[in-house]
Amino acid sequence: LADISRPQSNLRDRIKNGLQYDTLAQTIIQLVKEGKTRRFWEEDGLILTKGKRIYVPSYDNLRREVMKECHDSKWAGHPGVHRTLALVGESYYWPHLKDDVEAFVKTCLVCQQDKIEQSTPAGLLEPLPIPERPWESISLDFIV
Repeated sequence: LADISRPQSNLRDRIKNGLQYDTLAQTIIQLVKEGKTRRFWEEDGLILTKGKRIYVPSYDNLRREVMKECHDSKWAGHPGVHRTLALVGESYYWPHLKDDVEAFVKTCLVCQQDKIEQSTPAGLLEPLPIPERPWESISLDFIV
C-alpha cells in the first residue's frame, strides 16, 4: 500500500513545486489572495477548482505524466479519448485539457496498433437494373 501512495505523493509535491514556474498559476494564486475569484482556491499549497480537482501547471511534463498515468497504466488499459478524459478530469484540471488528451491518445502507438477502427460497415451490394439496349449503362467495380 505504501508503494502505491508514494508516487501520488511525489506527483503532488512536483505539482506544488511547478506552480511557481507557471505564469497562469501565479496569476490564479494572486487572484485567490486578492479574493477576486471563486472558481479557484488554494489548499495545502495546491490550486484547486470545482470538484477539488488539482490544477496541473505547464511545467516539467507534469500534464503529460498525468495523462500517461490515466491512459497507459495497467489499471487504465488504453481506454480511448472519452474515458481518458473522464479519468484525468476526475482529479485534475488545466486549460485545454480536452485538446491535450485528444492529441495524447491520437499519438499513442499502442492504440494506433491495437484498436479497431470505429467506422460503419460497408453497405450491401445492390444489383443495377438490366439495360434495355447496348451502352445504355456503363459501370465499374472497384475491388479493394
